[in-house]
This record gives sequence, C-alpha cells and structure tokens, in this order.
Amino acid sequence: MRKIIGIFIVTLLIATVLPLVSGDNPVLLKTIIVPDDYPTIQKAINNANDEDTIIVRAGTYYENLVVDKSIILSGENRDTTIIDGGENSDVVFVSADYVTITGFTVTNSATSGFFYSGINLNDSSNINISGNIILNNMRGINVIFTENSVIHDNIFINDGIVVDGGCKFDFDHDIQGNTVNGKPLYYYKYKNDFTVPTDAGQVILYNCDNVMIKDMKIDNTDCAIQLNYCDGCVIKDSYLSNIDVYGIMVDYTNRLTIQENNLNSGGSFGIIISNSGDCIVENNTLTGNTWVGISLYIGCLDSVISDNNIELNISSSIFDFSSIGIWIRYYCNFNNFIGNKISNCQIGLWMESSDQNTIERNLIEECHIATTQQTETSINDLIVKIGKNVSIGHGAIVHGAIIEDDCLIGMNVTILNGAKLGRGSVIGANALVKNNMDVPENSLVLGIPGKIVKHDEKFREMARLNAETYQKLSKEHLEGKHPIYNSTE
Repeated sequence: MRKIIGIFIVTLLIATVLPLVSGDNPVLLKTIIVPDDYPTIQKAINNANDEDTIIVRAGTYYENLVVDKSIILSGENRDTTIIDGGENSDVVFVSADYVTITGFTVTNSATSGFFYSGINLNDSSNINISGNIILNNMRGINVIFTENSVIHDNIFINDGIVVDGGCKFDFDHDIQGNTVNGKPLYYYKYKNDFTVPTDAGQVILYNCDNVMIKDMKIDNTDCAIQLNYCDGCVIKDSYLSNIDVYGIMVDYTNRLTIQENNLNSGGSFGIIISNSGDCIVENNTLTGNTWVGISLYIGCLDSVISDNNIELNISSSIFDFSSIGIWIRYYCNFNNFIGNKISNCQIGLWMESSDQNTIERNLIEECHIATTQQTETSINDLIVKIGKNVSIGHGAIVHGAIIEDDCLIGMNVTILNGAKLGRGSVIGANALVKNNMDVPENSLVLGIPGKIVKHDEKFREMARLNAETYQKLSKEHLEGKHPIYNSTE
C-alpha cells in the first residue's frame, strides 16, 4: 500500500514541477505532504499557494483549520485520516473560493455555539466537499452565503447539511450521493409535483413546488427538513427526533402546510419560518430540550399557527437563553395564533417588532412569562415570573414583577417593577402595587396605592379554584364544547 502511495506522490510531484505562466509572472505549483513537509495541516496551508495540493497521510490531527487559499486538501484515507476539532470552534473553516476537501474524517467541533461546524463554508464559491466522513459536530457542513458548491458522496453520522444565505444563489448547489446515518440525503431543486421517499435521512428542497413530505422518521441530524424558495408544499405525519439545530427550517416559501408532525429534539428551533406567507402550522406536537418551539422569525405574513402542543424542558435548552414556546420576531404581521397549548417554557409567547397579529384561545401553563412584548429592557435584566394557577384579569398590567403560585390579580390592576406577590395573594380590581412592594403569602391588597388589608389562608384556595375553572373552560373551548360568539353579529 505504501509503495502505491509513494508512486502516486512521485507522479504528482513530476506533474507539478513545470511552471504555469500567468502574464509575466511564472507560478510554480507544488504538492505538499503532511507530516513529511510540515508537521501540521495548518502549517502546510499557511505555506501553500493558490492551486497547490496538500496530501495528508493517515493519522489523527487535532486542529482547527482555516482554509483561506484556493487549494486541494486530500486525505490519504477517509477512514484513517482524521481531523479532530477538540470541541473548539469549527473543525475546518473555509473562506476562499475554489477549494477541494476530500478523503477525511471530520469530527468534534464546538457544540456550545450556534454555527460551529465540521466544515463551515462562509462567503465562498465553487467549493468541492466530496468523499468524507463527517460525524458528531454541531453542524456537519454549514453552507452560508456560498454559491455553486459541490457536495458529493459524504457519509454523515449524527450530522448533516445546513444551507443558509440571503439570495437564491446561496441555496443552489450540486448535492448528491450523500447519506445521513445510513439513509439518503435527498436534495431536490427545480422539481415539482412529487412525493419525497420516506427513507430519508435529511430532506432539502430548493425552488420546488407542490411537494409532499410525509411519513418521515428522521433523527440525529442537523436540520431534518429544509425548504427554500418553494410553494404549495406539505409536511405532515412525520416524526423528527434528536435534531441538533432545526427540526423544520423554512425560508422564502409560500402556501406551506406543516401538519400533524411530532418533533422531539434538543436543537435550537423546532419549526422556524422566515420571509414566507400564507403558511399553516397546525396540530403539531413539539417536545424536548429545544430553545424555541415555533418561530415566525422575520418577515412572515398572513399565516396561521393553530392547535399546536408545545411542551419544552424548561431547564435544559442547549443555549443559556430562555426557552420560548412561540416566538414572533421581526416584522411578522397579520398572522393568527389560535388555540395553541404552551407549557413548561420559560417564556410562553414572545412577540417583538410585529403588528396586527391575532392571538386568541391559547392555553399557556407553567411558564415563567405568559406573554411579553419586548421593550428596551432585556428579560434577563428585569425578571418577570408568573407561577402556576395564577389568574390575571382583563386590563391588568404586570411589569417586572414576581407572582408566585395561586394568586388572583383583579381587573385593571397595575403591578410595578420589583414587586413580589407571595403565594395565595389576591389583588383587588384597580389596585396599584408599588415598586418593590413585598406582599406576604395569603394577603389581600386593595386601593391606590395598594395596601395590605387582610391575611387569610382562604385566599389561596379561592385563587386556585378560580384558575382551575378558567383552565377547564379554556380546554373545553379548544375541544369545541362552547360556541364562539362573533361580536359583529
């Protein structure tokens, strides 16, 4: 075997000794051998010129590579030539154009950051990533603001491909022959009116219309299903689990239906939709350590998010951020959020910089914050905590306050920053709870400004029964047991 490799290397050396002339400046292309010529891959890259070839002998190289030159980087054998990032940043970061990477195992990127990857292609073009094994990274191959990539015949294990960018060209690539956990990675572009096979390890659609994605069982990848610049597609009846980054990622796509799927993941977003309109997301179940259950992230219009069940693990989000049931982010207008059940999140529903959305008949339970509209003060600086079995009356305003379990807040009450309401407290209608007021357990507060007028353990039981009554009625409405009255009739 080494004799064959030696012949191969000598042949490459002979083939590259002749100068290539560019204008008046001759350029001598060369082949560099690691570790023969340089002890590390990065030192070889640093000493290479554009269009040089770097051949890496079998072995494990604990490095975080930056490829900023147009080179060919070739491993001796993808099973035995290993680049290990040591859980530190990207394993391979590519910023140059016309780079080829082949014949490696790429593993062990950092997992604490959002974009860290086995191979991160960032703002580059005409990259060829072929014939590698890519496993156990935050993202396997991250393709962002990058055009005309060739990604062929790679084996992904607990990894996959995430494609992102700001224009159509960033999503148009040649991706074929790859597998994810032994199952095909299906990448389709410019194809309409078909059903994706159910044996997928990952699904990516670009510029496809009227596609059916159903009955999938996808696990342990970076993004289970991704749609970009599509129209009239359906994702339904699928089970997606242990997804690292996105369960379903949608961008620049209209008239999409996401229906009756089960997502149980530990990633950042269960379902994220951006720059899209007229979408329906209904009757999905989202559970696990996900940071955000469902997000209309930016620029989403005229969509319906209804009857979804979101129950996240409140203390185990992969990021040091608050877990969010539904996040309505920038410039998402004229959408409807109806009949969703959100529980066990740090923030039940968060809306910011969005207008004229309808939010009704949602059941939010066991969340620290029921709803919030972001202000100039961040949530981490100003704690709002609402406990279990808390009833908040019509017109009440709760600023940065802590409300413990089994409290009843009357209509038009105002609770100012720093106030703390002990368990079982009742605040009478129109009362003003002043800044930093500490209300002991089982207290009755009345007046402007509010004063504690009585202590009685019966207040706690009264507040708890009131909350249980509203929860029961809310569930009955969700089940259609009560008519919905239209005030215009």
